[in-house]
Amino acid sequence: METIRTIALQCVGRAVFFGSLAICCTMIGSAFSPVMSFRIGAFATLIMAGILLWKSREASRQLPKSTEVWLYLDEKTRPVDPQAVFGFRTVMRDTYAMFAWYALMAAMAFFVISLAFSLAGFSALPG
Repeated sequence: METIRTIALQCVGRAVFFGSLAICCTMIGSAFSPVMSFRIGAFATLIMAGILLWKSREASRQLPKSTEVWLYLDEKTRPVDPQAVFGFRTVMRDTYAMFAWYALMAAMAFFVISLAFSLAGFSALPG
C-alpha cells in the first residue's frame, strides 16, 4: 500500500501544482489591486478544494484501472482482489482529502490577506 500511497501523492500533487500555478498566474494578472488579486486567489482555490473534495468522495466508486496511479504501478503492485481494490480506493480518497484540506487552508489564508489589504485602505477596484 505504501507504493500506491507514494504514487498517489505524486499524481494528485502534480495535478494540484498545475492548478495552483494557474491560480497564481491569474493572481499575478490582477496584481494591480491586491485586494482583488487575493480574492480571486481565494475563490479559485476554494473551487479547487471543492473539486478535490468531490474527487475524494467519488474515489470509492472509481475503478482503479481508470486512474493515473494505475498506469504507474507495475504488475505486482496493481490491486486485483476486492480487498486490495478497497485499499486502493481508500488511499485515493485519503490523498484527495488531504490535498483538499491544504487547498482549503490556502483559500482561507488568501481571504484573510484580502481582508487585511481591504482594512489597510486598499480598494478592490482600481481607480
